[in-house]
Amino acid sequence: MLLATAADTVALWLSRKFIDKDTNAALKAVFAVRDRQTALQVTIKRLDKERGQIHAEQKRLRDNLAALGDRTSEVKLRERLVQTLTSQEDRLAAMDAEGTAAAAELEAVAAELAAKVEAVESDRG
Repeated sequence: MLLATAADTVALWLSRKFIDKDTNAALKAVFAVRDRQTALQVTIKRLDKERGQIHAEQKRLRDNLAALGDRTSEVKLRERLVQTLTSQEDRLAAMDAEGTAAAAELEAVAAELAAKVEAVESDRG
């Protein structure tokens, strides 16, 4: 399968004249798009992992808030916990926007990759 081919292998093919320079250029373009696709997938996974960590942390913070009473000594702690929750909610909103953009770009990159692979394969045949 073309997408499973390593760039080193393509360089070897070129050096041994199994492929010409035009084919090499086309394959490099395919691999560049494949690398963008991989980077986007990594970004989406990282966001999902971070989102899970934030949700777990928020549960812990809410449990701590529920355990606090109304004593004056606990007011500052309550404010700090609420501030942390607020900043986490802001981060979650930013992550949602980043994730939505990455998913849309991933869809476009997948279509671009499919078109490039098809073009290379049709030129071969």
